[in-house]
Amino acid sequence: YSPALLAAWDEFDEKKESENDRPGEFPPDQLYIVFAFADGGRDLEGFELRSFDEARGMLLQIAGALGAAEEAFAFEHRDLHWGNVLLSRPGNPRGRSKQPKKTLTSTEQAAAPKPFE
Repeated sequence: YSPALLAAWDEFDEKKESENDRPGEFPPDQLYIVFAFADGGRDLEGFELRSFDEARGMLLQIAGALGAAEEAFAFEHRDLHWGNVLLSRPGNPRGRSKQPKKTLTSTEQAAAPKPFE
């Protein structure tokens, strides 16, 4: 790990108390990967839900996204927890993903969640 990445990890650990080992403790030949993403919002742990309907909408969107990924890509999320679920409210100028345009079945239309507000 570079000094800059270790400093960022230490800063995160100080604020959030990481449950992982400090990367500087690994041997120099340790392999790792870093992902850089657009700002996806706040993590679920720190996000203040305003109502039951907002919480319900968030839950339905997460379940729908995971279900779609599992079906389309044989995808399985192996580390799903509230620290890696990112939320933002509609109209927030952050990176957004979009569903591909397709014809929905009546079952999909009935189950499709509305964006939470």
